[in-house]
Amino acid sequence: MRLRLVAARRDDGVPRDMSEHACTAPGLIALRCVFGVGDPNGGAVFCPVYTVALPVAQPGALDDDDIHEFAAADLLADLQRRATRRGWSMRVEVEVEQTAADAAGCDVYAQGPEEATALQLLAQVDAPGGGRRLTFGTGLAHAPDAVVRLAGPYVVQHAAAPPTAIAPALACTFELGFTEYEFEA
Repeated sequence: MRLRLVAARRDDGVPRDMSEHACTAPGLIALRCVFGVGDPNGGAVFCPVYTVALPVAQPGALDDDDIHEFAAADLLADLQRRATRRGWSMRVEVEVEQTAADAAGCDVYAQGPEEATALQLLAQVDAPGGGRRLTFGTGLAHAPDAVVRLAGPYVVQHAAAPPTAIAPALACTFELGFTEYEFEA
């Protein structure tokens, strides 16, 4: 695994003195499992139908392993078994927030558990004060075993230059699990 550039710093043409600015970690805003219909042959067409939001920064929402868990593989299997007139798939969406200074001075790098989970920029929205919210998504998982491969550790990190390693002070890290529910015995 290596950190890959997923969003360049904002360049609005205004000169800025970034010599005094040190990047900070992006803020994790949302984690979502998005189920939808599209091309079962791996095409780019994807129409979201159901979205399951996983808890972020909610005390007591995670069990002791600190892994964000949801039985997404089982849900995709159930959708594929019951709603057979469409090709169902799932992707993971990660939403982070940047401050105005970080949006102007830091690129965003990311990595997932394996190359198949490489995050791609899906959307960006300006936030009040010059910051922005960025939504990244994995590729589509067309089968339950592919959903399981989306599970594991993720990193979204700010850097002013291409990073050679994960820098905890600049990184938002989390782990996903897709074979069981939180607090499952």
